[in-house]
Formats: sequence, structure tokens, C-alpha cells
Amino acid sequence: SASIRWSRRTRRSSARCCSPRRASGCSWRWASGGIAGASRGTNLEGQKTKDIFEGVSAATTVMGLSSEQSEGALLALSQMISKGKVQAEELRGQLGERIPGAFQIAARAMNMTTKELDKFMSDGKLIADDFLPKFAKQLKEEFSGGIPAATQSLAAVTNRLKNEYLLLKTEVGNELRPVMIWLIQSLRDLIPITREVI
Repeated sequence: SASIRWSRRTRRSSARCCSPRRASGCSWRWASGGIAGASRGTNLEGQKTKDIFEGVSAATTVMGLSSEQSEGALLALSQMISKGKVQAEELRGQLGERIPGAFQIAARAMNMTTKELDKFMSDGKLIADDFLPKFAKQLKEEFSGGIPAATQSLAAVTNRLKNEYLLLKTEVGNELRPVMIWLIQSLRDLIPITREVI
């Protein structure tokens, strides 16, 4: 029936609005040229790459990070994929600078302490193919629950901006109304004079 079709459309729409991809400032279209490109031909190609992207999106959305920070995090992950092994430069440096607490999250994903993970990584044993799916899963577990609230918060900010814009238009309109009335009256007064000259 029509009501059932509407209900299905509503559920699909709600799911899209609350999904990390939709809520994040970083789009899958952008990611397809970055992390998806880096994973092409590797064991991470396809669904695993999407899981990584959605994990990062969930974290950056809930944390309220910018699209630049999201893209920077994905760039760090792309470099991990390209190199095959995860190094401190990407995990502690680039990723840690974009996602606060990334190293601690990584340790929990690997079921290690931060000290154990640091040594494991220093020994060259932290392999991207093994680490990144676990890291993505950990990100989703820790942040996905906060997406609905973060989305509502984003919507609230958008609504406030719209309200401020409407208020600004109203105030500007009120300020300009006397000027516009004066201009119209002046033009109306000029019409008879113009006719006489012609």
C-alpha cells in the first residue's frame, strides 16, 4: 500500500541521514580517489575499504571534526595500505593528529597495551591488511552509537544558521524599506517631468 511504501522510504531516508558517510564532511566520492585507490588490487579492496572509510567517518562525525581532518585521516590510512606495514609516522603522527586518541584506539583494536603496540609496530609486525579491518571495527564499536546525536546536533546547527539568515534578511529588509520607498517615489515623480521633456 501507499502507507507501507512511504514507511519504507522514510526508513531508508533516516538510515542515510544517520549513516557515517552522510553525516561526515568527507564524501565517498573523494575517498574513491584516495583510500579506495590505494587498496585496489590488495586484500583490503572492496568492502573492507568501505568499512575503514565508515569507521573513520563515524569517529570524525561524533568528534565534530572538519572535512579536512577526515580527509587527512584517510590519507594517513591510504599511506599505510600503500606501504603494507603500519609505521609510527602514520599512526602516531598523521592519524593521531587528525583523530585524537587514535593510538589508544588502535591498541584496543589489537587487544594490546599501548606499550605492546608500540614495540609490535617498531618490530615491523603491524601489517596493514591485519590491522586496518580491526581498527575500522573498533572505530565503529566506539563511535557508531553517537552518530544519531551528532547528526541531530549538526541539524540543529544548520537550523540555527537558517534562522540567523532569515533574521538577517528581515533586518536588512527593514533597514532598506525606507530607502526603497524613497527611490520609488522619486522615480514616480520623475515620470511626469520626463514626459514633458519628451
